[in-house]
Amino acid sequence: MDSLISIIRSLAKLLLGRGVRTSYGQDGEDVLVDSLLRKKKGTYVDVGAYHPILYSNTYGFYRKGWKGLVIDPNATLAPLYAFFRSQDTFACAAVGTTEGEGTYHRFKDGAYNTLSSEEAEKWKSEKRSPYIGTEQVRVRPLRDLTREAGITEVDFLNIDIEGMDVEALESYDWNIPPKVIAIEDNAFDAHAPETSPAFRYLVAKGYRLASFSPRTLIFARA
Repeated sequence: MDSLISIIRSLAKLLLGRGVRTSYGQDGEDVLVDSLLRKKKGTYVDVGAYHPILYSNTYGFYRKGWKGLVIDPNATLAPLYAFFRSQDTFACAAVGTTEGEGTYHRFKDGAYNTLSSEEAEKWKSEKRSPYIGTEQVRVRPLRDLTREAGITEVDFLNIDIEGMDVEALESYDWNIPPKVIAIEDNAFDAHAPETSPAFRYLVAKGYRLASFSPRTLIFARA
């Protein structure tokens, strides 16, 4: 009898989503961020957002009622965001420290698209995805994009732009400090964190490394 009651309770929890955490991030980053914030509603800025659902560290928050600014230089993503995430503001731009144009390297799998020539050569040599070619895209500082979107508070800043991530930090308006920041760092060494440029930059800004996944560092305001 006790076993039957336990089975019924377990099924009820599954149906109600209790004790179950759904992740849309590549390595569960959104769940780690949520455990730090624990807010029903909030605002995010997603730099290098890529697909509105796949590998997204912000889609889970959108489903909870959050909204914010999503940024990506891939113009083909705009209609997807308009359909799946109509409450968000989509900005078609690359992010860098100065206004201008950049050479955007494109792959069949858009997750590898990058403005970094070094990253592009790396992906090509590793044959991660067929290389399509390049196009010129607009590059803008993150501070300008957030200002134009009317962002006055940021709970979660997510940055994943294939080798240009620290430049995004350098172009941000630090008068609006995010509560939590997730930033890609594929080469992070937990035994020598100070070798990471992103780690050094954010610690200097008053953040602490709160968690990390195989590809992403997650910082919280100290």
